[in-house]
Amino acid sequence: MFLPLTQQMSNVRRWNEERNWGLNPAELDAIDLTPRTHADPLVVDLIAVYLDDVAAGEDEEKLDGVRRTSRELWTIAAEQQPTSWYWAWVRDRYNPRPMPVRLLPGIIHWPGVRRMTIDLGAHWIPGEHLRPSNLRGPDSAHAILAAAAHFPEWIRAMNGINVPYIWLSGIRSPIRRSPHIYGCRGGRGWNTERP
Repeated sequence: MFLPLTQQMSNVRRWNEERNWGLNPAELDAIDLTPRTHADPLVVDLIAVYLDDVAAGEDEEKLDGVRRTSRELWTIAAEQQPTSWYWAWVRDRYNPRPMPVRLLPGIIHWPGVRRMTIDLGAHWIPGEHLRPSNLRGPDSAHAILAAAAHFPEWIRAMNGINVPYIWLSGIRSPIRRSPHIYGCRGGRGWNTERP
């Protein structure tokens, strides 16, 4: 379900080239790719990207780094699933725009590439409902979209029983509930409140 760091770095290099992210190859070379083991199978090492702001083009608005990173990683993750859905498409299918997301207070978006260890099952207790608003803080996950981009099988394995559905609790959006990702039954795709 989870790719090793070397394959994740290959993904980042390919995406950097294909999507014109402008990441410095020397910065990519400096990332430690030494494998580690974790007792919990949902604790994974992840190569996460944090993109710079991008100037407005002829047909696009200016995107700050958080919105740009969110849009790019969501697009990559969605392209790897048989189907995907996000709420903005339903609201305005003729003019879809990225949701104006931002990080929670205390979480800082430093452009660059980082290796991190994240717990994709943090606070999860099977059979119990959690309110993300009760768990939000400066340590809330904000690299979940990088995990979704690298690990498409993880998205398809989500069932709420063995693999939890996941909230993007480190991201704030203008909708009332936290953005979330969950796999469809039967592994047919994934749904999210798109950033």
